[in-house]
Amino acid sequence: MNYHKKVSGLHLLTPKSDTEIIQMAEIYARHNPIGMIPVDINRCLIASRNIINSSGYLRMIMVDEVIHGFVVGTIASSFHFSEKTVQQVYCFSDLNGMLAFRSIIVAHEGLIKYAESVKAKYVMSASNPFIENNNFNKILELDGWSTFGGMSLWRTSHHKEPSKSKRLRKRKE
Repeated sequence: MNYHKKVSGLHLLTPKSDTEIIQMAEIYARHNPIGMIPVDINRCLIASRNIINSSGYLRMIMVDEVIHGFVVGTIASSFHFSEKTVQQVYCFSDLNGMLAFRSIIVAHEGLIKYAESVKAKYVMSASNPFIENNNFNKILELDGWSTFGGMSLWRTSHHKEPSKSKRLRKRKE
């Protein structure tokens, strides 16, 4: 199966208006388990504007000209390594079936392009709570991502394998 086959009309787009951001938040709120995670539209507006204005990554998942979800990525660093990483913060769509499958791949292709542009070595993506049976990570694994538990990892072209000849420094006692 060709996972990169283009699906007519499926694409990513940066929100240009508050109306589009509100539509994204409303789609999320409609699919949010009641009372599980509160959705504050004003907070979504502020956070989305901050992401866009700080050159972060926020894209709407579109089919034709209709918003069906969004993906958010931020530049992050881990407490256990210092390499620049793009972390998927949200990835959500209200699509079903093959369109849902393809939307996850398209959203993550966008994150990879963003990571390449900011010279990040990794893209990390955590499992989506709205997708049962860890299918989110299974989809990414089918697309070539390394997966472990609820986390998926992509190594960009800026990642270089460490030399096997280098030894770890001995710790001073």
